[in-house]
Amino acid sequence: MNDELYAVMALSLIIITVLLTLICLMRSEHERVLTLVISKAAEKEISWVGERQQLLDRIQAGSFAELKTQEIRIIKAQNGEKEPPKLEQL
Repeated sequence: MNDELYAVMALSLIIITVLLTLICLMRSEHERVLTLVISKAAEKEISWVGERQQLLDRIQAGSFAELKTQEIRIIKAQNGEKEPPKLEQL
């Protein structure tokens, strides 16, 4: 009788250990997937903000030439290039 009791207790402990291990693995996998989903959502948000700003700039620009001139100035500023001084008109 005692041998059967010990066998049932040992089997119960093994089952509990396996279940706890599976729970821990599932939790870490869930956290990894959640982190991935959040990072993708953040990338989408950043992309969307950039596209929105470009559209607003296009809408608010007086002309296409003015828009392109502003874009060139921004690119040159990012690259560290200095603008040549403006010539004064007589």
